[in-house]
Amino acid sequence: MAPVEVGRGKARALLVGVDTYERRPDGFRSIGAGKATRNLEAVRAALSHWVTGIMPSGQVGLLINPELGGEVHQRIKAEGAKAPALLVVYYMGHGYIPPGTDDLYLTVSGSGRAAIESTGIHLKHLVDWIALSDCERFVLILDCCFSGDMAQQYLPGSKPASFLTSSPRRMLISTGPEGEVTPYTQALVKVLTEGAAGDGPVTVTGLGSRLDQLAEDQSDVDFKWFSQQVSSMDGADTVLSLVRLDTPFTRRQRLLRGARSLGSALVSALWRWGMGRGRPLWRRFVWLGVALALVVPLGYGGAVLARSDPAGPCPAPLELRLVTSPEEVDALKDLAGVYENSAFGGGCHKSHLGVYGAGLDTLFDAFENYRQWGRGGGGLLRQAGPQPDMWLAQSSAEVDYVRATSADLATGVSVAQDDPVVVLTEQGRETLGLPVPKGKFGETDWNRLRAAIKKAKGTPRLLRPNPAVSGTGLVHLLGMDRVYREGSGDDLPYDSSTPLLGRRERGTLESQVIGRGEPVADGADAVCGLRSRHPADEDGAVVGALTTLRQATRASCPQATAPTLLRTYVIKGVPPLDYPLVNIALSSQTPARAAEMARFREWLSGTAGADALSELGFTAAGATTVALPYSLLVPQLDVVKEAHRDLRVTVLFDVSASMREGGKFDAARTAVTKSLLRLGEDARYETQIFPRDKGGGGSLLRGAPWKERTAAASPPISVGDISKERQADLYDALRSAGNRITDDMDASYEGDSAPQHVILLVTDGDYVKGKTPRIGALRKEARALGAKGVQIHVAAMRPEGCASAGAAQGEAAVLADESGGSCSRLSGSLDSQLARQMAGLAEGERR
Repeated sequence: MAPVEVGRGKARALLVGVDTYERRPDGFRSIGAGKATRNLEAVRAALSHWVTGIMPSGQVGLLINPELGGEVHQRIKAEGAKAPALLVVYYMGHGYIPPGTDDLYLTVSGSGRAAIESTGIHLKHLVDWIALSDCERFVLILDCCFSGDMAQQYLPGSKPASFLTSSPRRMLISTGPEGEVTPYTQALVKVLTEGAAGDGPVTVTGLGSRLDQLAEDQSDVDFKWFSQQVSSMDGADTVLSLVRLDTPFTRRQRLLRGARSLGSALVSALWRWGMGRGRPLWRRFVWLGVALALVVPLGYGGAVLARSDPAGPCPAPLELRLVTSPEEVDALKDLAGVYENSAFGGGCHKSHLGVYGAGLDTLFDAFENYRQWGRGGGGLLRQAGPQPDMWLAQSSAEVDYVRATSADLATGVSVAQDDPVVVLTEQGRETLGLPVPKGKFGETDWNRLRAAIKKAKGTPRLLRPNPAVSGTGLVHLLGMDRVYREGSGDDLPYDSSTPLLGRRERGTLESQVIGRGEPVADGADAVCGLRSRHPADEDGAVVGALTTLRQATRASCPQATAPTLLRTYVIKGVPPLDYPLVNIALSSQTPARAAEMARFREWLSGTAGADALSELGFTAAGATTVALPYSLLVPQLDVVKEAHRDLRVTVLFDVSASMREGGKFDAARTAVTKSLLRLGEDARYETQIFPRDKGGGGSLLRGAPWKERTAAASPPISVGDISKERQADLYDALRSAGNRITDDMDASYEGDSAPQHVILLVTDGDYVKGKTPRIGALRKEARALGAKGVQIHVAAMRPEGCASAGAAQGEAAVLADESGGSCSRLSGSLDSQLARQMAGLAEGERR
């Protein structure tokens, strides 16, 4: 598509920089005095350069070290209210992801880790602020840690948008030496002022492509920046600089533009001097003479310059889109860079290969509704990213699964091969009794792992990619259930007659041993966790593809401790990861696009492509694959969905008068808020408060039912909800909540995987005047809920807390024990205790 240039007067920018942070126990380290100012001035100079800039400097706003996120919001509203054709927003500062979440926060001077939800800016909120403004299109540039792959899910479908980010997925990046602009912003400014190879003017696509090349030039840097660019609609064609390459043609172009600008300024000044209001008559005659003297030579010279221009610079390259499994994104971005350098060299780049990740279930839904997907409807653009031209799946099993939705989807051609592996600590190896590898990698299979888990003391933890997201997770799942027999021929047999594990044993493994990664590129996160032994258990293990986990072991881990010895074992007896490349024939495909897709396929299947894949750690494509029809795959995925059902959490919150005392209310509300933030993206919650009646009975739904967990998830209650009544009929409130849960479970239609319901109970005790605590009735109710799989996790606010003493057992302990839940007592660690229980549920671990 043609570059979209909005014009100098129709673009605006807001540049935000944070380098100084308040001193507080949970605060962030200051980056270095003056770093924000230098960055912002450099970006402003590039955007507003008098020859190549896309806007005057007066239309570039600076915001340095804002104390509150609200200041950023107000400035975005102010800039957006001027209805620019283009709004550019740039941020430099610390990025932060709270432990156990996938939520990226941008920090301001007043931000703190403990209360990041209220003191930072969630990326989704920032994007919403920009998207809801009156701008026609926007570009968001993030120079901060952890930004890689975080922005894609928030792409709006309502207007053209682009995100440019600076860090590898969930990794730290260097801020550079004191007194200098940060390395990523240095490169950004370099491209905006010097041009992008093969481009002119510099579009978002060209900028991203050139940044990819510059990223490869980094050396002797511990925390390297890594460029990512993703766009919606025609956002990739947005022009960010008018500079061309430094060729003779370009110099003439600059001279012509400069002459025109200088001529305009000169004519304007002369007009004011000679023809302005109240000027004497002699000045008017002088002005006419000077004007005639200038017009002829300037007109002639301009014509000569214009006639001497050659046909023009390289056209903007086509933006080809390649979707892959999320944990393969980093490796395939490297591959895309090698391809572009190999295919085009120093000449015009006819295409740029953009790589992004989307999970298996997400692609299933997107292909099922591909017309809506192309129009950006149904939230598919936000969930799955833009419609791709090609799909490089990890396994043919993924393609077989999705083809049930889109029958015209090609089967794909295998371009590489890789092995699923398990990486574990030395203590984990000893726990599972695996032999020390004789070489670089050992070998194991599910028969050995199964026997080892049965013999292990305690319950080992195994983190595996979610099979509904990752091809690695899917083939690992298939290896758990069926015996894969080595053979020859076009289709290797996948023996479906002899289950390796019974359904009950598989359910136990899925719910008690295996936690889901989403996915494990998260591989880098998970391996970093093993290295530091946090958050993974000391005997923890991680499953992933050999190539991605090999890259992850070289990752720069934040807050890394002394290196921990890790062991890697190839998992045998599973279908191969055969990496099929699938062409996606869209109705909008042009001959030029089809030709560029064919160029990439030819390169990838040739010697140069094979060498590039080998360099990244992949082995050559095998001659055989495994046929895995949809009818075989669905029952396997159903087992996982049953064991890892979507959570629905009922927050049952005691607001009796005694909750005002001793800081109970604030402590409980903080603990519940932190617990909700540990839930997965698919989890839902609702809040009920009790009592509501004078006698301590009744409960009330507060806020909307079954809300999504968001970055600002918190129970919609306040101190004003606390009742004047000290009585609290816990039995009545619990029975009412149980009835509501039962109705929701009954509403699940046959074949649907019913959600896993959980009650998160905050209670200061069962107290109704004239009645003793009804332990027996509560025990019966909790036992009935437990039989339905509904656990009660209790935050006990009474002094006795979770005390359990035989017949004198308290209400909190009874409810937790009888339902299979947990009990956390009022203490300084209440919030971490409760949050840990919710995180365990979110991972499918019932320990």
